[in-house]
Amino acid sequence: RLSEARRSTLGIERLVKRRAATLYMSAGQTTSLDVISAPNMRAVTSRSKYASAAADRDSSLVEDLLRSRDRLRLERSKFQDQQAAARQQRDAAIEARASIETANAKQRDLLSQVKGQLGSLMAEEQKRRDEEARRAAIARIKPRVAVARTQPSAAPRAVDPGAAGGNFPDLPTSGSVAAVIAYARAQIGKPYIFATAGPDTFDCSGLTMMAWRQAGVSMAHFSGAQFNQFPHVSISQLQPGDLVFKGPGGVDHVALYIGGGMQIAATHTGSYVLLQPLGSGLSGAVRPG
Repeated sequence: RLSEARRSTLGIERLVKRRAATLYMSAGQTTSLDVISAPNMRAVTSRSKYASAAADRDSSLVEDLLRSRDRLRLERSKFQDQQAAARQQRDAAIEARASIETANAKQRDLLSQVKGQLGSLMAEEQKRRDEEARRAAIARIKPRVAVARTQPSAAPRAVDPGAAGGNFPDLPTSGSVAAVIAYARAQIGKPYIFATAGPDTFDCSGLTMMAWRQAGVSMAHFSGAQFNQFPHVSISQLQPGDLVFKGPGGVDHVALYIGGGMQIAATHTGSYVLLQPLGSGLSGAVRPG
């Protein structure tokens, strides 16, 4: 609208300027003698009417110019007001965007904190459950431990693998699993004592913990924790070095599978570290490493 008003005003101004130039150039060319020399009064009257019409048209043209200028000023004022409003809206949008970005950054920080807290809580909860399972296992076996400790311990002795359920299967001769199985084999015949991990006596999880330590793998001294620490594998897919468990969550017993359907295990109070067939009633298996 401002552009339209500007074009209209400029057009009228050009008309007024041309008319003014025409009047200026014709000024003084007509005198009273011209009227006297007119052929007749009709021509005089005609000229007079023409002059009057021209004057009226000039007045109308000037009025159009004044109105057009007024309209131009009005549109310019509106345009300036709209420009100011647009600048305010732009500034408000920039401020709103900055606020949103700040809020988003705070939410990302909060989400990161919450995730970290959830991770800590989950780890604490898992630790609590493992501890409860360990205490429950200790409570179940404590009476047998008390009886065993009141009796003289048998001296450590070697156990013939054949008498313990068969000969050793073909085993790998190199690699981390070979070191794990070699360590466990060397402990055969050592007495079972609860809550020990060598070098002279072992319980079930102490034996598996120390065996896998030979391959640089660390694990807790509790069968339930070992059950939850590593990837689970199917009993039908066992490989040498896997740990096999009994009881819910593996809390009752753990042994080291060595292949060929055989395992090495520290079984119970009064017994020894033995080579024996893979037992039945297993609750699961994991693969350390």
